[in-house]
Amino acid sequence: MDKISEDIADIRQLQQGKKDALYKLYARYSGALYGVIIRMCKEETLAQEILQDTFVKVWRQIHTYDPERGRFYTWAYRIARNTTLNALRKQK
Repeated sequence: MDKISEDIADIRQLQQGKKDALYKLYARYSGALYGVIIRMCKEETLAQEILQDTFVKVWRQIHTYDPERGRFYTWAYRIARNTTLNALRKQK
C-alpha cells in the first residue's frame, strides 16, 4: 500500500472514531509539522504545545477533511500554521 492509500485508510478509520489511526498519522506527520511550527515560533516548548493542539484539532475536525480536495498533509499543515499564528498573536 502506498503512502496516500495508507493515509486515506487511516483517515477513514479516524473519521469512524478509531484513535489508533490518529497515532499512525501522528507518527507519519508530526516531524514535518513540528518543523513548520518551530520555524515560525522559534521556541521549543511553545512548538511542542502547538503540535499537540494541532493534532487535537485534527481529531476534532477530521470529519471536515475530504481526500478528494487535497492531501492530508496540506490540510494538517494549514491547521498547524493557523494554530501557530494564533498562539503568536496571543503572546503579543
